[in-house]
Amino acid sequence: MKKTEKFIVLRDKNTGDYIQNYKNNEGAFTFSARLTSEIQDAATNLVDSIEIAENDGQSLKALAQGLGSEILVVEAEYTLKTLDGEEPKDLTDEIESAKRKHFENFLRGLLGDNDEEE
Repeated sequence: MKKTEKFIVLRDKNTGDYIQNYKNNEGAFTFSARLTSEIQDAATNLVDSIEIAENDGQSLKALAQGLGSEILVVEAEYTLKTLDGEEPKDLTDEIESAKRKHFENFLRGLLGDNDEEE
């Protein structure tokens, strides 16, 4: 089973390392950032997240500028397998079926006969 994700990381313009986390320095208009050379340890945001969508990503652009970093969009494809090397079962249809059944039972409960109350 293949899974594709698209997310954003910030990369330091001087070292090429990725921003792992950052914090505002109290009493000053500066940030402190922890860097990592491993992209899987970098702080991430999904491309379609609300923070990015608001104001055309201006707050993210301002943060990147304040941290001396650049915004990178990462497109990653994962191959999922079980421990024995088999493809895992796709649970999407089963989950949707269970949701539908639960909703039908809920409606039956709401619309059901009220014989017990009489």
